[in-house]
Amino acid sequence: MSNEVNDLRNLIERFETARAQGDKEALDALNDEVRPCVNAAMTAVREGRLDAAPVRDATERLQSLAGAIAVDAEAERDAVAQELKGVRRNQSAVKAYGTVERK
Repeated sequence: MSNEVNDLRNLIERFETARAQGDKEALDALNDEVRPCVNAAMTAVREGRLDAAPVRDATERLQSLAGAIAVDAEAERDAVAQELKGVRRNQSAVKAYGTVERK
């Protein structure tokens, strides 16, 4: 197995681990590694040093993983938005109660 394919597989494993642990900093750092890693593998394919199939499989897995991470992030964002709405509602209720108390 080539270094490029091993690097892609290692990157996928680290993404999966970071996702499972909810480690946003690691996911962000790993994101910066995707382009150079994929570019190195694609260069090896173009130069004929590497078969395209394992690279295609790995990049498809990366793409699928990126989609799943995006769905996770969207769900988390929605949950935080709901919590924020609840906080705002409570703040409004406290203000209204304070207004009633003063009268």
